[in-house]
Amino acid sequence: METIWERYPFSLIKHDGWRRVVSFFGIIAIALAMHFFFYFAQELTWGEAIRGTRRDFAPDWRWLHVGETAVFFLVHHWFMDNWPAWKMAPKTAAEIQRDHEARQAMVDDIRWTPGLGWGVGTGALVGVAVYFVAVWALPIFYNAITVIE
Repeated sequence: METIWERYPFSLIKHDGWRRVVSFFGIIAIALAMHFFFYFAQELTWGEAIRGTRRDFAPDWRWLHVGETAVFFLVHHWFMDNWPAWKMAPKTAAEIQRDHEARQAMVDDIRWTPGLGWGVGTGALVGVAVYFVAVWALPIFYNAITVIE
């Protein structure tokens, strides 16, 4: 069974120790970004959390549901291949082996070059910029939608 950490771009890290370290801190960074984003979205939806209350106004309820929202997002994205276009077709052992060999050949052909470094750096910067633009735009979208007058 292939895990997410055996896929591209993690497969570019040749040493297993470095792959584990990058994966560990990558998980923490993704979790923190998702936590702040989903908690912010809840603050915009229901208003500020109030200590001592129950249900959707309680901070502990929101923390719990931030985690649930993140799990639904991850299941949808990584494990269901962005359903509703989910098309899971069983493969034979020979097809799986051929896919693994083709992927490994692709990874073996990739060498770290300055162009690859610029691409990874640019991708990281664009990803961070998109995250902050989404956080900036979220209140604008929430103000445009009025559910209860």
